[in-house]
Amino acid sequence: MMKQKRYLLLALVMVVINFTAYILYKIVIAKQQNTIVKTNMQTLPDFNFYNLDSVAVSANIVNKGRPVCIFYFNADCEFCQYEAREISKNIALFKDAQILLVSFNTIADIKKFALDYKLNYPNVVFLQDPNFQFSTWFGKTGVPSVFIYDAQHRLINEFHGETKIEAIIKYL
Repeated sequence: MMKQKRYLLLALVMVVINFTAYILYKIVIAKQQNTIVKTNMQTLPDFNFYNLDSVAVSANIVNKGRPVCIFYFNADCEFCQYEAREISKNIALFKDAQILLVSFNTIADIKKFALDYKLNYPNVVFLQDPNFQFSTWFGKTGVPSVFIYDAQHRLINEFHGETKIEAIIKYL
């Protein structure tokens, strides 16, 4: 009976050790992945999304020699709606920048969002991320998030959560 208890205790210890090792392994892998993404996003990543005609597009749609603001949004998010209203009201401040608004919403929802917030400008492009790949290029983030790249397409700042337009404009 005593031997059985020892074996049971040994088995339990082995399970705890293996579980701890597995968790530590997952943490190390996640940290390595985050480091890779952070390094890769220091210059504008070669992303792949869809335009509102359901055509695949890459970073080639971004004008060279021009700053870029990438807004990651959800059409149902109140903070995203606030930022959209502020962009629309202050669009003149973005005249020298290209604005990409990326969402995982349906194309119909994105089109409605663009219409509701009057964001039909030549320097504004809406993109769909139906496969939730945004985090592959820009890291795990919530909505709204803003990534600002300079004219050489180097990351100069990023914001997570509702952000005042004045804070964004300061980096353009």
